[in-house]
Amino acid sequence: MFTTGDAESVEVLLQVERKARGFLGVFQVSIGLDERYVRFTVTSETVTNGSFPQQLQDLIRKSMP
Repeated sequence: MFTTGDAESVEVLLQVERKARGFLGVFQVSIGLDERYVRFTVTSETVTNGSFPQQLQDLIRKSMP
């Protein structure tokens, strides 16, 4: 988590790892392709209006092919 210089938001760098499935999954794990990094901003408005959990779910879903 990084501050943006704005008291109303923070930048987040999230590592998302995929579950290895089958031979291709094991191969991806062995060469480090099983993880992705997602960077996003969380604002105080997102937290107070309750939309943060959905925002996080959407980001994780989109990062997984």
